[in-house]
Amino acid sequence: MAETSLRMSSGPSRSGGRPSALVWSPIPLISWLLPFIGHMGVCSSTGRTFDFAGPFTVNEDMLLFGKPTRYILLDPAECRRAKKGAAGSTAGAGGQGSACEHGSMAAMCDGHAATDIGGGPAQEAAAKKWDHCLDWAAATYRLMNYSLLTTNCHCFVAHFLNQLEFRGGGWDMVNLAALMFVRGSYTSLLGLLYTWLPWAVLVTLGAYFGRLTFLYVYVATCAPLLAWFLTYTWCCWTDLSP
Repeated sequence: MAETSLRMSSGPSRSGGRPSALVWSPIPLISWLLPFIGHMGVCSSTGRTFDFAGPFTVNEDMLLFGKPTRYILLDPAECRRAKKGAAGSTAGAGGQGSACEHGSMAAMCDGHAATDIGGGPAQEAAAKKWDHCLDWAAATYRLMNYSLLTTNCHCFVAHFLNQLEFRGGGWDMVNLAALMFVRGSYTSLLGLLYTWLPWAVLVTLGAYFGRLTFLYVYVATCAPLLAWFLTYTWCCWTDLSP
């Protein structure tokens, strides 16, 4: 198999990312009204952010809506072998590099490996595979159109994690959004305020001046969106992962 050249995700982050983390930032106006909706990206092993930002566009080290306000640290060693034939593909390529380096759409990532791979510590090997497969996921989504309701930034992150079978796979936009909403840490006090203060101000003013009318309108806006994302994700969405 011909070797595919990939630009590695290296160097320090300028966008506020953290090594091997999920990152999240509010979308102005939308997140201020509906705080469960935001923009998600994923970081390389050095903290450089990748996010699906629009049609055929995956930003690197530049989140679409500014520096993240929330994050969840992940461990590349929790990946499993994402493609059962990856070992054979690697052997057929002379045993050099990861499966992603040789064009495989799935990473060869085994979180239970206790031996060194490629001459380096197992943790370093897992981080290297994480970066290779992040480059592959970015290359895949640079060929895709964007839709806030169907093919969005959460789908990109879910695709990447499913390729690695991170914690067994099965990731989608709903469980990623729920995970960040419940478990996400704040980057700083300013990040906490920027995430929640606009929503708190708008809801307080709306409830004070609009009373029940505001409540009805707010619920009528949130409920259909929640129903759409749940229905589409569980009934219609199919990841590109094999």
